[in-house]
Amino acid sequence: MVIVVESLGLPEDNAELQKLLFARYKTPEVKARFDLSFGSTTYYNSTTAAEIRELCGRWGDYKELVDAKDSTCLPAELARKGYETRAYHSFTGDFFDRQFWYPNIGFQHLTFGPELLAKGAGDCGGVFPGACDRDVPRQLAAQLKAATKPQFLYWLTVNTHLPVPTGSNLNVDRCAQVSPELSEKFPMICRQVGLWSQLDAAVVKEITAPDFPATDILIVGDHMPPYFDRKTRSQFAPDRVPFIMLRWKGEAKSAKPQLAVATPAK
Repeated sequence: MVIVVESLGLPEDNAELQKLLFARYKTPEVKARFDLSFGSTTYYNSTTAAEIRELCGRWGDYKELVDAKDSTCLPAELARKGYETRAYHSFTGDFFDRQFWYPNIGFQHLTFGPELLAKGAGDCGGVFPGACDRDVPRQLAAQLKAATKPQFLYWLTVNTHLPVPTGSNLNVDRCAQVSPELSEKFPMICRQVGLWSQLDAAVVKEITAPDFPATDILIVGDHMPPYFDRKTRSQFAPDRVPFIMLRWKGEAKSAKPQLAVATPAK
């Protein structure tokens, strides 16, 4: 399973941000099931470029994939090996033509914001209103548990796209509960961190459930948060984004037909 997180930046010279990044995964419950590795990867351009980076292992523009297939991309390679390949996005499928180019890189099943809402996700606002990211991991886990053949799941989040407002069912109005320091010095960053924390909490809840199947999980940022003011922007590396890799340990993964696999960030 690969999760690309909107505007997830790599903290730079900010100890508080560094402490909070991926903090919810550093628990005994998660470590009992997964071997964790942390790192960063170079990013270029926008979210769609990051998708091609992670899914196809190269730099590229999505426009070249709207009318042409790329059989070298990870979803296509796994589909040839018998995996069901599924793409999820918390916004609409017509945005950046994802409903057209996702199938061209090997995704057999597409689920966008309206479908996630119909299946029970909450409705969150922001620059791009869509499904609440905090409600999507439950649906991903349900798919893995119900599967009868190997799975590759990919999910692109949306709620942390800048600017992150108050209200809008985002539950970040009291971000001082996440970090008093960030709330005072960088309120917008604080709201972003609050949303990342919600997402991570939802993922951790699912992956530590007794019936969660053997799954390797990559979580990675698409690009740095594109803040305009220099002070806020300088809290993040200008050229890299973070990732965490959770590799299932314990019983052999080959015994689990629900396995979803991922490759490390390029």
